[in-house]
Amino acid sequence: MAGGGGANTPPSLGPEGQSSCCSLGLGSPGSWSDLVSGETQGRVSFPPDRVVKTTEDQDEDLVWVGPAMKQDKTQWKLFLETISAVQWEFTFLLLGVSCLSLVVSLMFTSLWPLSVLYFVWLVNDWFTPERGGRRIEFVRNWRVWGHFRDYFPIKLVKTAELSPTKNYILGSHPHGIMCAGGFTCFSTESCGFADAFPGMRSTLAVLAGLFRIPLFREYIMSAGLISVSRASLAHVLTKNGTGNALVIVIGGAEESLSSEPGVHTVVMRQRKGFVRIALEYGADLVPVYSFGENELFRQVIFSEGSVGRRVQDLFKRLIGFAPCVFLGDRFALLPYRTPITTVVGAPIAVPKRVVPTAEEVDHYHGLYMQSLSNLFHEHKVSCGLSESHELRII
Repeated sequence: MAGGGGANTPPSLGPEGQSSCCSLGLGSPGSWSDLVSGETQGRVSFPPDRVVKTTEDQDEDLVWVGPAMKQDKTQWKLFLETISAVQWEFTFLLLGVSCLSLVVSLMFTSLWPLSVLYFVWLVNDWFTPERGGRRIEFVRNWRVWGHFRDYFPIKLVKTAELSPTKNYILGSHPHGIMCAGGFTCFSTESCGFADAFPGMRSTLAVLAGLFRIPLFREYIMSAGLISVSRASLAHVLTKNGTGNALVIVIGGAEESLSSEPGVHTVVMRQRKGFVRIALEYGADLVPVYSFGENELFRQVIFSEGSVGRRVQDLFKRLIGFAPCVFLGDRFALLPYRTPITTVVGAPIAVPKRVVPTAEEVDHYHGLYMQSLSNLFHEHKVSCGLSESHELRII
């Protein structure tokens, strides 16, 4: 994608191939001053106020939601953005392990009763991620998320209205390495989802295994994340009233295997479970595409059959995600400062069927894939791609 050009363009890694989801990082060299004030950084800045406006290069009915823009960023602003990116990456890579280590290590100290009390409470609270979670609006509105949004920056684009009298399942594509666009737009309010879709409540569903990690589960639930299990999705669509925008990253870990700059591949031809759930509960389907998501990192590619790839596949089978090696910006594990534009498409009307037939599932699955393809091609040029870029659905 063109957005990562200039001095910030990721290095080439040689032959094409595939890798996977959860990550180990290798940074490119640089200094701290380079890290916060590189050539491609400091061009735009965002004040905390958000606006809703129509851009000049897009259709009149296309609205983007985000902060107003002004020229140049201060060193302090760049520093805050960098720190916000560091904390996000630490959360993704290390916070789960750190939380588990803390709880276990306390068992061998004089504070062991704290761990025992927590585990007793954990047993009682075990199914909360499948019962709507425990979101805290204060956490979703932390200032750090605004700085994280500005780091890239990330922009939410609205193409159609969503009615608060209905429920929706939003399919988010692509997964990328760390789902920066999907997380920022739907698990925080920094991109103005509530302003763009009045009366709607966004909820991001993620890997169920993440909610088995002590303490870490509490943190991610506070941002509104829930388990992607069938029981969890059914709870949101039946017990939460209407106005729910349930966001699912359809491609998951498998899609992350195809994540590399310049490649637009989504995994969903055999993934029909979300369509079946939409039919069972009468939730309309909405395609979402985050342009720029695959440009944030360069993966080290392991060829099919190699030891590295076999290890990744083993991890994916056992725990649902696999380690990957990636190259980040400068010397750190930071993502490249590449703009991400998350475009929310028009809803596809889905009837309610208590027991949907295979033909009905296939029909609406096909409509969804066509709608996603149309969304990609309609907005790819305005989001920095050329007319020659194609979306590959596997």
